[in-house]
Amino acid sequence: SHLIYGGIVTNGGVASTVRDAHVHGYHNTVLSDGCAAFDARVHDFSIESLRTVSEIRTCEEILNSLEG
Repeated sequence: SHLIYGGIVTNGGVASTVRDAHVHGYHNTVLSDGCAAFDARVHDFSIESLRTVSEIRTCEEILNSLEG
């Protein structure tokens, strides 16, 4: 199964949900511009750290892939 994530807080609920799903065998994609944190630097760091357990895409990239 493939899950796509957006939401708040990137370093909180989003990160913990993605990591839990990864452990359970899900293919994950995080929307880099579909998540937010209280600090832009924390968001950016969290997105980079999630690359080890998920693909990182923008909302536009995902929408374009659905159209094709």
